[in-house]
Amino acid sequence: MTRRPGRALSVVFVLGGALAPLGCASPRPAGPTVAVAPLDGAAPPTAVFTGASAPRPPPPLPAPCPPAPCPPAPCHAACRPTSVGYVGFGPSYGPDLGGGVEIGVIVARTSMATFAAEVRGTYLYVDNTEVLDLGGDFVEVGWRQVDVGVKAALAPSSVRHLTLRAGLTFADVRGNLNVVRENGRYYGGYVGFGFETDLSDRFAMGPDVTLSILRNEDGGRIEYVPRLGWHLTWKF
Repeated sequence: MTRRPGRALSVVFVLGGALAPLGCASPRPAGPTVAVAPLDGAAPPTAVFTGASAPRPPPPLPAPCPPAPCPPAPCHAACRPTSVGYVGFGPSYGPDLGGGVEIGVIVARTSMATFAAEVRGTYLYVDNTEVLDLGGDFVEVGWRQVDVGVKAALAPSSVRHLTLRAGLTFADVRGNLNVVRENGRYYGGYVGFGFETDLSDRFAMGPDVTLSILRNEDGGRIEYVPRLGWHLTWKF
């Protein structure tokens, strides 16, 4: 047997069955076959897989699911547009009759509450004693109050929220006196709570109760002034 110089013999391994005898015409088993290229330095060894166990291409990936539509308004917080603030207005009672406005800017958000820096102005101009007595003569009074503080709206993912307020307040009292004893300017603080219901993604409505703790600028006794309000707010 003569061997060519510079070339190595090719080796064929048949996996999954026995080698067929030389000169046998029977077919090879259907298992994978690995062929090793000649080791003559001309090309690196290569492996060729044939048979039923050859690698198959991976199946195509399924198409991505379409995004779920938002539920109808008032929608869940995940679909609700993010607001940066709000404005509102509504009637107020206590110690006299009138109305108020408010404006707030969102300063922090958590899963438990939304916090806003808030300014509220209240102007009471109708004497409540005349209304309660049904006298018909409305005496103009002058109760002007400004509240500066923080509002926390709990459960932001819900459409109904408990609200908490606290801050500093200033009141200028002129005219009929129902709660405080003297005219003049009063300084102090306030605390309050309320309840809001989201009518839509942008509008909310609900009542609130505020207790102002005031003291006249000239000193004197501390006055406790409750106030009931009902506000409609628009979020922007």
